[in-house]
Amino acid sequence: MKFVSIFGDDECLLSVKSDNETLSEFDKIFRNWTDIEYLDAFFTTHKIDLKRPFWEGISIEQAIIETRK
Repeated sequence: MKFVSIFGDDECLLSVKSDNETLSEFDKIFRNWTDIEYLDAFFTTHKIDLKRPFWEGISIEQAIIETRK
């Protein structure tokens, strides 16, 4: 495992990357956040959280749209 710079040679913001992986954890999460199937599965699993007052009853579909913005 090593730390890799997120923004090229700048060492201000780092991510973790396993030796046997091609993507850093930063790259993986942003890939997931643009994957509609991943987001649907995630929000379906955690739909109870979307009912909390903070989220104002947002639907799974709307949560996906907001995440992908």
